[in-house]
Amino acid sequence: MSGSWRPGSLAADLETGSYTQHYFDSRGVVRLYAMTFADGVWTLTRESPDFTPLEFRQRFTGRFGADGNTISGAWEKGRDGGEWEHDFTLTYRRAADGRVWAQNFERFGPQVIGRTMFDFGYPHWGENPPFHAPVFVVTHRGQEVITKGGGTSFTFVTGGIKAAVEQARAVADGKDVLLAGGVSIARQALAAGPVDEVVLHVVPKLIGRGVRLFGTDEVDLRCVEVIQGEGAVHLRYEVQQ
Repeated sequence: MSGSWRPGSLAADLETGSYTQHYFDSRGVVRLYAMTFADGVWTLTRESPDFTPLEFRQRFTGRFGADGNTISGAWEKGRDGGEWEHDFTLTYRRAADGRVWAQNFERFGPQVIGRTMFDFGYPHWGENPPFHAPVFVVTHRGQEVITKGGGTSFTFVTGGIKAAVEQARAVADGKDVLLAGGVSIARQALAAGPVDEVVLHVVPKLIGRGVRLFGTDEVDLRCVEVIQGEGAVHLRYEVQQ
């Protein structure tokens, strides 16, 4: 049996090094699993009621494939404190969308974001934000550097988009600098000229409102990659200087 890799959301306890997976699917099933990673082995365990009653205990033990895109293992179940019994084998396969994101972030180092994106996201990012790299915030309001867990720091740059990119490149250590957003940062960067690539993830949904991504500046692009994912089309363009 095989399934799509759709974990829902994850939470980490930095003091204990433990993880919790919030699982949900199209059937309306919502569950919480204790999760561990060790020596290429992934385990999920559910031994107490959460969003739904606990009819039986569950445990999955799987090993990562050599390419990192599959996890093969078996689900077990147990009742009333008894021994674990084999339920079924399963191979999880990373969806194309997930592979695209993983490959992108492998080559990204420092990131540049706008003040609006920072103000919106910072209260929710917690002590271990998802960047794991230096982040440079383009802003009119300077302040001291904020250092968080996992290698993330926030430096507030008042000299504009070019100054932020220069500072990011200085600490990139051979990696690419990601201009992560929002829309204003994308527009400023394209107008100022420090952009080498434009990467778009197009989701098949019209929401009827929003902000235009591109302004009135003329930029020549050459499409170098198109990947059809399960939830989006991933487009990569080179900027023709």
